[in-house]
Amino acid sequence: MNDAKRLDGELIELLLEGPPSDEHRARLGQLLLDLFRADVFVSYTADETGPYARPIAVNGADDLLSAYDEHFRSVDWLTPQLCNRRRATAVVFPERKMDEFVHDFLRRRDMYFGMNYFPQSPGAGSIDLRLWRSPDRGPFEGGDVLHLQRVGDLIQRLWPSAAETGIELTKREHEVARMLTLGMSDKEICHSLDMALSTLRTHLRSIFHKTASPSRAAAAHWYRNAYSR
Repeated sequence: MNDAKRLDGELIELLLEGPPSDEHRARLGQLLLDLFRADVFVSYTADETGPYARPIAVNGADDLLSAYDEHFRSVDWLTPQLCNRRRATAVVFPERKMDEFVHDFLRRRDMYFGMNYFPQSPGAGSIDLRLWRSPDRGPFEGGDVLHLQRVGDLIQRLWPSAAETGIELTKREHEVARMLTLGMSDKEICHSLDMALSTLRTHLRSIFHKTASPSRAAAAHWYRNAYSR
């Protein structure tokens, strides 16, 4: 199995693990850096103001996120354009492009060639993918763009957004809730997850509270509707 197929397999395994927590997105970023031979990964989730919430950066400069939030977001003409395209897009700037955002933000942080993905149907909690290469790696090619499009579309199918569920469960709560949908007993869940009964009951109470479910059956029904595709 070549590296690309191996990384694709690891990517699918990650997406099947559970919800798009910040930890999952950081792990996703590292996989995408390896898969696309990129140097910097950045991802935001959308909220009512646009694609600027819950930032994650992998391999970026120490001040990457803070500098963007404090100043460069206000002069960023690129992100709104890419967001409106609602697909994967390669980014290459003309050599003479010297505006503040490109020169002072991107190039000073060695981000010369980009490839960004924004979902076709953005909504609160939807995730974007922003990859950047240093000048020595060269620009992304057409095959890279098609590959990222497939990856992004898969993410949208396997990771429901906050707009669809409105509720965030922890990784452990997801595992418990999935087992509820299988009709497993407390004893079976504890054995499968190597978990004490008291711990399981704590997770169940949290799931019932978050989902406003009065029973195991109701929680299983909610989870099945929210996370089945």
